[in-house]
Amino acid sequence: MTENLSDKSRILMSIADALGTEPSAFFTGDGLPTRSLETQELLSAFARIRDPKDRRTCIDFVNSVLARQGTTDSGA
Repeated sequence: MTENLSDKSRILMSIADALGTEPSAFFTGDGLPTRSLETQELLSAFARIRDPKDRRTCIDFVNSVLARQGTTDSGA
């Protein structure tokens, strides 16, 4: 089941409240998600993939993007 926007907003507000911050802290000045929020989204989606072959396809895709960008290390 896909969460709707109000569910996501409520969750984000709860997380921000627990951390003692505002939900806007999870976004850049131009309204884009921060890198840590994007990382959490990617990890959450990956964890829901049941088929090991599909997980491998995801990893291969990410590695191909890194190769295309010339990125070989895990740092930013």
